[in-house]
Amino acid sequence: QEVKGAPNETTTVVIPNVGRCDHAFAYYITEILPQLITKTATTTTYDNSIIVFLKDTTMERIHQNRVAGGRLRHIDLKSLVRIASSVNGFACGLDLGGGNGKQSAYHDVSTLYKQEMTAYEKGEKDYKNGDVVPFRSNYDTFGDFYKALNATSPSDLVQVCYGGVFATSTEHIFKQDMNVWRTLEKALERGDNIQEGHYTERSWGPLLATPLKPFQIEALRNHATSVREQHWAMHGTLMSEPTYPPTSLNPPADSPASGTHNKN
Repeated sequence: QEVKGAPNETTTVVIPNVGRCDHAFAYYITEILPQLITKTATTTTYDNSIIVFLKDTTMERIHQNRVAGGRLRHIDLKSLVRIASSVNGFACGLDLGGGNGKQSAYHDVSTLYKQEMTAYEKGEKDYKNGDVVPFRSNYDTFGDFYKALNATSPSDLVQVCYGGVFATSTEHIFKQDMNVWRTLEKALERGDNIQEGHYTERSWGPLLATPLKPFQIEALRNHATSVREQHWAMHGTLMSEPTYPPTSLNPPADSPASGTHNKN
């Protein structure tokens, strides 16, 4: 469809409709961003700008609230850029804590690696565009997918960003080998409503955010009382209440049982 209302200085690039917003983000990193680099025989120079990645459905109802009990909110653009400009080098457009501190943006990696999705009904209903490939991929779990990228190994706790809106610096993008981004882009070319897209959504934080230091990991683990176990949603989230989410929030009938496990 024609892009309407874009600023005059905007460049519009039409690419295949695969991999949803995550493929568009990976395409920008592999195909457009390298054109902004100045290379010589011995140095690589780039403007360490903050890049904001946006999807076009940010004004819709936050569907993750079904899991989080209505506690999530969007981060404003100014704050997004400010946080990405900090030492963390990455900012998520969705505040998982929602101001109450019960749910962390940080996930236990060993639990997160076991996350899996067998279907995505919202994708079938809302975005179907003639995709003929199956939803499931060759990667049984998020861990299988992330390890296949050959990226730098994450720390024990990682930030995970849901919702398809985040900001980061060019410095943090280039901390990963470009082959990592090419592998990611290639994986997302398989189709439209695909498992790889959900695994990629969970990969942006681990790939781009500054790894936590040991004392930060210790502090987060000491504050948390449980880890969410909910394979179809925010699996691996650190929680501060062992009974959260409420028992009235049931997963879809075809999804694994949800809950939390005590960290001790």
